[in-house]
Amino acid sequence: MTTSPLHASDDRAANIRAAALGVFAEHGFRRTSMAMIAEAVGVSRPALYQYYDNREDVFRAVIADAYNSAAHRALEALHEHEHLATALDVFLQRAHADGYHELSMLKHRDEILEASGSVASGEAAAGIARMHAGLRVRLLATGAPLDLVERAVTLLALAPGGLKSDEPDSSTLRERLRDLAEAVAALIDHSQ
Repeated sequence: MTTSPLHASDDRAANIRAAALGVFAEHGFRRTSMAMIAEAVGVSRPALYQYYDNREDVFRAVIADAYNSAAHRALEALHEHEHLATALDVFLQRAHADGYHELSMLKHRDEILEASGSVASGEAAAGIARMHAGLRVRLLATGAPLDLVERAVTLLALAPGGLKSDEPDSSTLRERLRDLAEAVAALIDHSQ
């Protein structure tokens, strides 16, 4: 079976993003160049420019992939578990703790986070919005009042930032997120 040109292009772009992820992780955002990405992929720089305009464009695509993957895993968790506290816990683990752990292992963590906020904030925001929309649907399915669901979504959206503010280790963050999930589930369950 042959691959259509469109799918070949999609495959090449995915290969570029995968290789670029490793280059950004190893060298940070500022020290990564298109030449380094092209070398990691095994293509010429002119070939790389057929897919991405510049390093920022590649970085945005890498961040979009990361947030889309996290959103997919988090949203699956919401529907895989009937017990609300468990569903919320696994959702928060996939949405926040997994990426936090991966970032904590990077030598250029702070630089990657800074670039994510300045270069790829739109891509990050789109992934986060997708997660919150799915969370809202799951909580509405419990029969809880709309105002309570909205307050719970806000709490689940904002609290993880505070739980990370003192830069805990990954296991501590996971425990904190579990506590948050249990508290919000109890709040929702109590309303019924």
